[in-house]
Amino acid sequence: MERLRGYVPAILRHPVGGGMATIAIIAIVILFVGTDILSNDFLEDVNRQQSQQILHLSETLHYSGILSGDRNSAREELSELADTPTFDRFIRQAIFGLNIARLDLYDLNGNRLYSTDTVSSPESAAASTPFIEARRGVMTSTVQKDALISDATGQTRTTDVLATYGLIEDRAPDDPRGGRPMAVISIYGEIGGNLDSIRTTIWYIVGVFFGGLAIIFFVVYRVSEASRKRLQDANDLLQQQYMAVRESRERMLAADEAAKRAIAEELHGAVQTKLYAVWMKLGLAAQEIRDSAAGQDQIVDAIAAEVDNIREEDIRQLSHRLHPGIIRVGALAGLRSLRDYYEQLIPVELNVGPEAEALEQAGISDIPEKLRLAAYRITELALGNVLKHARATSTTIGWDYRPGEAELVLTISDNGLGFDEPDASMAAEATGIGLTTINDYADALGGSLDINSRPGEGTRVTVRFPYRQAGSDDRGGGTITEEAPSGGSAEPASTVQRLAHNAGSLAGESGND
Repeated sequence: MERLRGYVPAILRHPVGGGMATIAIIAIVILFVGTDILSNDFLEDVNRQQSQQILHLSETLHYSGILSGDRNSAREELSELADTPTFDRFIRQAIFGLNIARLDLYDLNGNRLYSTDTVSSPESAAASTPFIEARRGVMTSTVQKDALISDATGQTRTTDVLATYGLIEDRAPDDPRGGRPMAVISIYGEIGGNLDSIRTTIWYIVGVFFGGLAIIFFVVYRVSEASRKRLQDANDLLQQQYMAVRESRERMLAADEAAKRAIAEELHGAVQTKLYAVWMKLGLAAQEIRDSAAGQDQIVDAIAAEVDNIREEDIRQLSHRLHPGIIRVGALAGLRSLRDYYEQLIPVELNVGPEAEALEQAGISDIPEKLRLAAYRITELALGNVLKHARATSTTIGWDYRPGEAELVLTISDNGLGFDEPDASMAAEATGIGLTTINDYADALGGSLDINSRPGEGTRVTVRFPYRQAGSDDRGGGTITEEAPSGGSAEPASTVQRLAHNAGSLAGESGND
């Protein structure tokens, strides 16, 4: 029973089950309405037959000669005659072969003069509505439930009957002169068995209909469920493949970052240390030369200065670009460093929402490191695309946290040339692999990429990362705008930085480890 109770909601929720249930409800309505309609049609047909039979009995009574024909004594004569065996034989012969289960004859006061029922006691019909209507000349019928019926042998039974009351006049019904009321006759037609037969037939038809409906539903349901299962299996397989691709992409990005980090550590550690040792030796050599051969130390000092410049500027900053250590402080610190670096090349404005700024207070970031790194890399790539392709005069970086949508939103927009490709893949063909890599970063973290661009109207790249801060409260507020630090001109980019930028590599960051 519990299992069946669980199936019913599932069947009703199924499109086929809902349609079948609707058809079933319509069929039930048709069943009851149709039963009433057919029953009423049958009763009208029986009533019409019994009305004709009353007219026939009235004619037979007048034309048989059993009455003298004296209109003045017709009522008294009929009352006396009704109590005789002759009248009983006459009536039984007249109704022989007709579907009449019982016949009663009443005087105009409602007293029963005669009945084919020899068992029941005579009752006055004066108060009954059918008798009153028939007394007025209106032939009336009524259904009587469980009426007592007795046959010629005296055997009785109870059944449903249709009683039709009609007026008998002292002239025949076809006499154009008309007549005066003489008696009221009622005949009873047995209808119980026929009505039951009609209802049984309808129920059989409906039962067959519902049986066929159930078979159709079962077949369609099984077929649709099998198709649904196949589609679900295919969808599950696609989902698994998608997750596998996504995990593979994430592993590739992680491996790429690990390789960059290893190179950065090697440059920052072993290579820089060795260069520092060379610089120290050059310093010692310069001191010895200075002591022994005056004037030669300047050449050595110049070489040492150049080595130190390579170590401090080129290799140090290149290692920072390969693995931005500043993201350990926070995503906002990384975005600020990118803003400061690219301010040397193009005006950059950084807009930070208060909710995003609240995630990184006192040098502690609530944002996972891989998400911070993704925001940094995506901003690098987008700003690199702006410089290489957009021909823009200004660009804006937006960073915000939306607690209600549980997402971090990064936007990079410019006022450059723009393009008309509708999606990231087509845009990548026009602007290089930058947008494709941005999409890889976003997708690897379950985020989404939206590119809005039109020719001559610039480009807006929006990346949404799913993120919810544990125990965070929604806070409202405006947007904080941070400008690039003023005062003093920035140092020009080094040779390695320019080469890295021209080759489309990652942009560097300013500052210390």
